[in-house]
Amino acid sequence: MVAPAKPGERYVASGGVRSTAPGQQVVLRLVGSGNRRSQTTTTTLPGLAWRRILVDHTTTTNTDLTLEIAAADVPAGNALLVDEVIVRRG
Repeated sequence: MVAPAKPGERYVASGGVRSTAPGQQVVLRLVGSGNRRSQTTTTTLPGLAWRRILVDHTTTTNTDLTLEIAAADVPAGNALLVDEVIVRRG
């Protein structure tokens, strides 16, 4: 979590993700207080290869930012792996 972000500040978030099965969709987004969302990055993973995904957000109000990395409908027995998560201002 980034607290507190001030109006006009730009944040870039990234993370390395991979899935144990090909075709898994992953979403990366920054969420501000009050459920204010940034642009969302969605990618489909190739399987066992790592992929770096990123999203950026410029705040319009004072807010706390939370990073979300999510995948829906992960088949039983499979996993979504996340590594090297970075959130930076600028």
